[in-house]
Formats: sequence, C-alpha cells, structure tokens
Amino acid sequence: MCSPLVARAEPQPAVADSSLLAKQHYRAGLVAFRAGRLREAVEEFTAADRLAPSAALSFDVARVYEAMGQPGDALASYLEYLRRAPAAPNADAVRAKQAELEMCW
Repeated sequence: MCSPLVARAEPQPAVADSSLLAKQHYRAGLVAFRAGRLREAVEEFTAADRLAPSAALSFDVARVYEAMGQPGDALASYLEYLRRAPAAPNADAVRAKQAELEMCW
C-alpha cells in the first residue's frame, strides 16, 4: 500500500533571504547617504547589488561617487547603469551626465 503524499513545510528559498538582506543593505545605504557617510553608502549599495542585482543600485552608487568627488567611479557606475537599463526613462539625462564626467575625468 502506498502512503499518501504529505505536504511538508519547506524552508524558504535562499532568494527570499537574499532579497530581504538586499533591502536591508539598501536602506542602510540611504541612511548613510543622508547622513553624509558616503563611503558607507557605497558599501551598502554595493552589498545590496551583490545580493539582488539592480540597475537602480548602479545609479545610486554613481550618485554617491559624484557626491564624493570621484568622477571616474561615478562614470563607471553610470555606464553600468546604462548597460543594465539602456531604455531607462532617464537614459538621456544619464548619457548627458556621462558626457560631462568624461570631460572632467
């Protein structure tokens, strides 16, 4: 006689944990940015991006690097943003910023 299939509670996938942790890093990055702790903001946004890759995080990192006065790093992050989201609504503005940074760097 076959035993009935019994549903068991399975652990949540690691993706859910990664997503939650990514959100925590993102929020910590926002707090750090607003408090002027720019290096910490970059670290938190980068950690969030490793866990849940996002074009928006590349954009956020670029903005922080700009605020830090690091045009080369800002440019690289804006280029990554455009690579990830070439049809983003703000793509033209980002391309203009790219051109500006290329002239400075």
